[in-house]
Amino acid sequence: MFKSLVIVLSSLLLLSACVETQEQIEIVQPLPVKGTAEYQELINPSGSMAENITKVNTIYEITSNLLAERNLEEAKYLAENQLKISLLIEYKRGEGLAYNTLAIVSRRRGDTKSALENQLKAYSIWELTNDVIGTAKSSINLGNLYRDNSLFSDAVSYYKQAIQILKENDGELRLIRVATANLAEAYELEKDYSMAESLYKEALDLAVSESNQLAINSLYNDLGLTYMYKGDLELAKTYFLRYLELSISSDNEYAVGIAYNNLGLVSSKLNDLDQAKSYLNKAIDLTTDPVPLARALQNLSDVHLKENELNKSLTALLKAEGYNSELGVQEVSVSTTEELANVYEKLGNTAQALKYRKLLDEQQRQLKDTEHKLVLQAAKDFKEVEVRYASFTSSLLVDAMQSKYFGYFIAALFLVLAVFVTSFYSSVYKMWRA
Repeated sequence: MFKSLVIVLSSLLLLSACVETQEQIEIVQPLPVKGTAEYQELINPSGSMAENITKVNTIYEITSNLLAERNLEEAKYLAENQLKISLLIEYKRGEGLAYNTLAIVSRRRGDTKSALENQLKAYSIWELTNDVIGTAKSSINLGNLYRDNSLFSDAVSYYKQAIQILKENDGELRLIRVATANLAEAYELEKDYSMAESLYKEALDLAVSESNQLAINSLYNDLGLTYMYKGDLELAKTYFLRYLELSISSDNEYAVGIAYNNLGLVSSKLNDLDQAKSYLNKAIDLTTDPVPLARALQNLSDVHLKENELNKSLTALLKAEGYNSELGVQEVSVSTTEELANVYEKLGNTAQALKYRKLLDEQQRQLKDTEHKLVLQAAKDFKEVEVRYASFTSSLLVDAMQSKYFGYFIAALFLVLAVFVTSFYSSVYKMWRA
C-alpha cells in the first residue's frame, strides 16, 4: 500500500520533455492551413524529388505541432500521407519519421502493439541508413514501451544502448538526460533504489547544465520518491520541498498539489502529524484529478488513524472511495477498501467490516487477474511483433541490396565470368599446345 499512495509525476513531465522523440526540422515554406488547396497539394506526391522531400519534412513539422496539441487523429492522417510519399520516392528518412509519429500516436492511444510495430520499423530504418541519433531516439521510445509493459530487462537494454550511442556521437544533452532518467525509473520499478538514485542524480546534473527548469523539478520529485522508498525520509523531504518551491514559482497548480501530497506522506512517516495534515489538506484543496485526490484523502485518513481519530479517518476514506468509483479497480481503490475494513473493525462495526473484507477479496482477485492477463497479453503481442519486425528488417536489407548494390553485383559477375572464360581458354590452349 505504501507505494500506491505516492503520487508520481515523473512520467507525465518526461513526456512533455519529448521522451517520444520528435526532432525539429527547419521548414523553407510556411505551413498551409488545413482544408486549403495548399494543404491538399502538400499531402499528394508531385513535382521533383527535392520538392517531395520538402513536402515530407513539412508534414513532419505539422505532425510535431499536432502531437504537442494532442490532436492525434490529424497527426495520424498526415503521418500516413508522409509515409505514402516517402515510400513512393524511396526516401528512407521520411519513412522513419512517419513510423516514429505513428508509434507515438499509437502509444498515446494505448495501442501498445501498433506502437511497438511502428517504432521497430523506424528503428530498423535508422540502423539501415546509419542514422545513429535516430537509432538512439528510437531506442528511448522502445525502452518506454517495454517498461510500460513491465518488460524491464528489455527496457534497460534499450535505454543503455541509447545512452551509449549518444555519448559516443556527441548527442544532445537533453536526449542523454531523458534516457538516463528513464533508465533510473526502470531500476526504481524493479526496486533497485541505489541504482535509481545514482542515475537520477546523473540526470539532474545534465538538467542543470541545460538550465531546464521543468526537468530539474521533475527530477527533484523523482529523487524524493527514491529516497522515501529507501527509508531516507529527511532527504526525501528536502527534495520534495525543492519540488514544491519550483512548482509554485512556475505556477503549476497540479504539480503543487502533488508536492503537498508527497510532503504530507513523508511528514506522516516522520510522525510530524500536524505538519502532515497541513500539507495534505492543501493537496486536497488544490487537486481535482480523481487519482491524486483519492490518494491525498487516504493519506490524510492514515494521519487521523495515527491520532486515533477514527471518525475523521472514516470520513476521509469514504470521500476517497467516492473518487475511486470513477476509476474502476486499481491499486488505490484496493488500498482504500482495505483501510475501510480496518477502520470499521476498530469502530466495532462488524457488519461493515465484513462487507469491505469481502469486497477487498474480490478487488484483489480482479486486480491480480487483470495484471496477469495484461502481462501475458503484452508478452504475446511483443513476441508476435518482433517476428514481423525480423521479416520487415530482412525485406529492407533485400531492397537495399537491390537498389544500392545491384550494379556492383552485375559488374562483379561479369568480372568473374571474364576471369573464368580467360582461365578456361588458357587451359584449353595449353592442352592444345601440349
